[in-house]
Amino acid sequence: MQTKTVQIIVLLAVFTVGFVLGKMNVQTPMDAAIENAKESYVEMKNTTPTDTSKTDVPTGAGSTQSTTVSADSLSDSQKKMLESFGIDTEAITITATMIACAEAKLGAARIEEIKNGATPSMLEGASLIACYK
Repeated sequence: MQTKTVQIIVLLAVFTVGFVLGKMNVQTPMDAAIENAKESYVEMKNTTPTDTSKTDVPTGAGSTQSTTVSADSLSDSQKKMLESFGIDTEAITITATMIACAEAKLGAARIEEIKNGATPSMLEGASLIACYK
């Protein structure tokens, strides 16, 4: 009985420390990867012509541009996945930071596959939703 109480106390302490550290703005190795991917994306976006299915919407400085994805450019399975996560498929705006986050989580090659019509798995979708919000 006493060991169970100690285990619960340790579990609560670890959870509390993790929660506090999560709320603090502590630099992690993933932050550097996201920033590098964001810079690469912005550089690539400024040097390549835009896709006709997407419309650039400038929102300020070059690193804060956003792209609105047309619902017509999404496959049915992509639309269903987005709708299952509660995202309106008619108005999807993606920023460079979101793309950098997605590339850091799934890799640039997989993101390119998804852009070309592949449907993310449920786990990949959950990771991408974290980047979207």
